Amino acid sequence: MQGLKWFKARNKGQAGKAGGRSFFMLWTRASPASAKTHTRAASLFTVNELQQHRGLDSPFEHTQYNLDSAISSLRCNYSPEYLEANLLVETVVAIDAHLLRYEPEISRVQSILASLQEQQTNLKRYQECCRSVLSPVRKLPTEVLQLMFMACAGAEPDTIPVVGQVCSYWRDVVIGTPSLWSYISVGRTRYTSAQRYLHLASLFLERSASHPLTVSLRDPLNLQLLDLVRRQANRWGTLRISASIKDFYDSLRLESHAMPMLKNLEMVEEIMEAAVGSPPISIQQAPNLTHVSINGPSQFWFLPWAQLTRLQYTIPTAEDAITILRQCPQLVECSLGKLRLAPQTQLLPVGRSHNLRFLRLAVDTVSHVSSAESIMQTFFTSLTLPSLTSLEIIGQWSVDGFLEFLARSECKLENLTLGTGYMHGDKVLTLLESLPLLKTLVLDADVGTSRHLANRVITDNLLRRLIFYPDSDCVLPRLTHLTLRTPINFEDQVLLDVIESRWIPWVTELCGVPVARLVSVDLVLAGRREVLESSSIEELRELLAAGLHVSLQQGLEKISLAPSTP
Repeated sequence: MQGLKWFKARNKGQAGKAGGRSFFMLWTRASPASAKTHTRAASLFTVNELQQHRGLDSPFEHTQYNLDSAISSLRCNYSPEYLEANLLVETVVAIDAHLLRYEPEISRVQSILASLQEQQTNLKRYQECCRSVLSPVRKLPTEVLQLMFMACAGAEPDTIPVVGQVCSYWRDVVIGTPSLWSYISVGRTRYTSAQRYLHLASLFLERSASHPLTVSLRDPLNLQLLDLVRRQANRWGTLRISASIKDFYDSLRLESHAMPMLKNLEMVEEIMEAAVGSPPISIQQAPNLTHVSINGPSQFWFLPWAQLTRLQYTIPTAEDAITILRQCPQLVECSLGKLRLAPQTQLLPVGRSHNLRFLRLAVDTVSHVSSAESIMQTFFTSLTLPSLTSLEIIGQWSVDGFLEFLARSECKLENLTLGTGYMHGDKVLTLLESLPLLKTLVLDADVGTSRHLANRVITDNLLRRLIFYPDSDCVLPRLTHLTLRTPINFEDQVLLDVIESRWIPWVTELCGVPVARLVSVDLVLAGRREVLESSSIEELRELLAAGLHVSLQQGLEKISLAPSTP
């Protein structure tokens, strides 16, 4: 018969290795003239069947075709004849049958792989558990854990502590730490989701037990939330109110609540709208209130001034600030920001504050220079502060009026910060000459001020008066901490002479006054020239290595002065 001849050959060696039968099917035409062509076709359909696979619990017979020969046939202009085409069709059908056998086997193998991966994950988890049991943190007592959790807690209100999600024991510690649940906020974003935050606020109030609360009230607010928090007014420890409308404060009815735990009161925003003749905001039932931060005119506030020890007052007139200071005999710290000049300035009698130690005065930066000088003049001529040790002044002011204030107060000023202003260098020197006990000096009077050379404070003339050498007329013999924020209006070497002369301990006394050694120098250089010479930076590195604390910032870049590690 002119047709197909089938040959079967066995490969016993391969079959023995595979554990099953192995054969290949090969067809050729009887006509020797077409042997070459049919050899290509024969190689195309070479197949190794029934190759047994072991190692995954059950044998599986693979069917493998000679893919390289098939690809080689595709690359030539070869078209099979009738019988060859039929064989190809039969092969395609046979492969479909083979593929059906692969699906369950793939599923079985994937299941085995997933099981192995799960076992691997469990082993790693068990290993981590063993390591965790040996962790030193497990030896910490509950009290130490509570302190750690409180240190990690943020200031955001109504935030559930995430450390409670580490383990059940830590969760119990978190729930049993009332201070972690004491921050509650009412208003604005919570106004539109009142029901959700009502449950959250109830949870915080319950878990905070009897711990003093930090409460934030912001306009607008939900009345249900407000009533819930207001019923706990006897537990308020810190109260922050953000509103610019006087009617909002009136609706809180703060005067009708007893607040025995209240220590801190913060009025965040300036009151912009108030009806004519409306009563002041009154808080009188707070016997422990000591720290207050307020904004706006003094007639809006009726507080227990006599018991306050810390006051931050923003946007007052100089007259309002002085009036309130006189009502605060126990005041220790006072910060007055954006001081303004009253429309009609009147001469006030001199008042004395015996306990005030820290004072910060910042003039409204949009005021004219003449107004700024008048504000400071009004302030310094109206107060006597014998206990003052720290002073920070931002804005233009008169040295003459200040020297009279120092003489009248007889205070021992140890810390002085001079902020941005238009004071000339000779005026600053006059001031520093009158402060022989000064230990900390911060000068940033150059940044953001006039570009005229006459108004540049930190210059060679000023720095040379800070250099110690025999028979010198230098100032500030007790200086230990120096901070300069300025463009470079001086020679690098002059600055280095100041630092080195006060660091090398060869000077012990000047004009009968003991000379102190520098402890720290902080340089913030910004402006038209803000980069020191590389040799100057190297000298600063040497001073740091010798033990002096030195920091350097040039523009926005903080320069590392520490020696580089190999």
